[in-house]
Amino acid sequence: MTEKLSQNNKNFFYRNLFFLAIPMGLNSLLGSLINMIDTLMITELGEQAVVAVGSANKLFYIMNVTLYGVFSGFGVFISQYWGKKDLKRLQTVYVIAIITGIVISTIATIVALAIPGQIIGLFSNDPVVIKYGVEYLRVVSFSYVLSAILFSIEMVSRSTENVRLPLINSIIGLFTNFILNYIFIFGVSFNGFVIEAMGVEGAAIATVIARIVQLIFYLIAITYTKNKILYLKLSNFIFEPKLFKKMFTKTLPVVANECIWAVGIVFISMAYGKLGTEALASYQLFDTSVGLLTVFTWGVSNSSAIMLGKKIGEKNMDDVKLYTKLFIKTAIFFGMFTGLIIVLFTPLVNVFYHNLSLDVIRDTKALLFVFAFFMPVKLLAATFIVGILRSGGDTVFALIVEISCLWGYAVPIAFILVNFTTLSLPIIYSIICIEEVLKDIICFIRYKKGNYLHNLIH
Repeated sequence: MTEKLSQNNKNFFYRNLFFLAIPMGLNSLLGSLINMIDTLMITELGEQAVVAVGSANKLFYIMNVTLYGVFSGFGVFISQYWGKKDLKRLQTVYVIAIITGIVISTIATIVALAIPGQIIGLFSNDPVVIKYGVEYLRVVSFSYVLSAILFSIEMVSRSTENVRLPLINSIIGLFTNFILNYIFIFGVSFNGFVIEAMGVEGAAIATVIARIVQLIFYLIAITYTKNKILYLKLSNFIFEPKLFKKMFTKTLPVVANECIWAVGIVFISMAYGKLGTEALASYQLFDTSVGLLTVFTWGVSNSSAIMLGKKIGEKNMDDVKLYTKLFIKTAIFFGMFTGLIIVLFTPLVNVFYHNLSLDVIRDTKALLFVFAFFMPVKLLAATFIVGILRSGGDTVFALIVEISCLWGYAVPIAFILVNFTTLSLPIIYSIICIEEVLKDIICFIRYKKGNYLHNLIH
């Protein structure tokens, strides 16, 4: 009987996983397609434009990952309140998430407008790259607050298993961004109506307008449907100091985790920049390609946080332990499968980036091969950190693991290898990827001891 029940639970697990992961993956795919289309269009302007836009977006990357930390932490509470069917506290967390997102994104906007040249200069000393980067950053920074609000709505939707609305919103964003990119980057002329080509600045304008369109869609959809989760009612807001304290106590380590991790990744990019504009261009193109090829894969780790959080909220600890085992196995399998997909995609680099130098194309392909090899290890680490440890409330330990592996190994190794060896970018990257192996070992020991489970709301 127990075996049959366990099998039923497994079947239910995989149905839930695919119900969440596929729409989330499609949503991420659309976001990655936007990045890919941006990159493909910008490659027509040359390698310096690619590096400029990639460098300018590093500030948004830090902001976005910090927000991801905020919303991951809050999302654990929302998932558990969703499992408990406590709408008032769920919407209380929702309101706090929006306010926090606006504060963080406003700070990032001020920084982008105040010191754009200094930000680009961290990654390249090429004057053309700095010029293009400043033009882009000064405009695109106006999309930061909009992106934060969109992100908070998407987080609440996903955490309450409503993955369809963010998917539709991403489709709207994709088409809006694509059309406006083409118009503003290259310019158009129709029946005497002329829009001059604006280059990288045009790409930034397209991004801002696309975010405005997406936010308008969300507001219309939420108001029209009176969505019981997303349609905020002030009467549902609860001023509960104990809840606020618990939220920020558990969320701050996640925010610190993501922020420190993002800064570490940016430092590694700065190290790559010392290898020259071509090396940095290769890394930017590789990063964009990986973002497109791994969207469904990261859905596994994101789904694990939602599914485990809900089960903890229901106080169903037997299912929590079963789901944890299944997520570990699934992460390894999906990682291997995605690695194969990346290898099969690699020859297409010559087609997509045909107008760039042979050295850039060669290094981009080599980086993809290295990433494919480490993909199972990377996905397992993400599932441990984002899904198992965080949803279990073990956020401080997750923070310690990330900081110790990234800043104790990856960042110093990157600068040492760049400054004191003549190794190529792909070899340096492969040595840095050993960081993921270290994280897996530490997290697996923690998992086996069973110290990662904490119920946050009961």
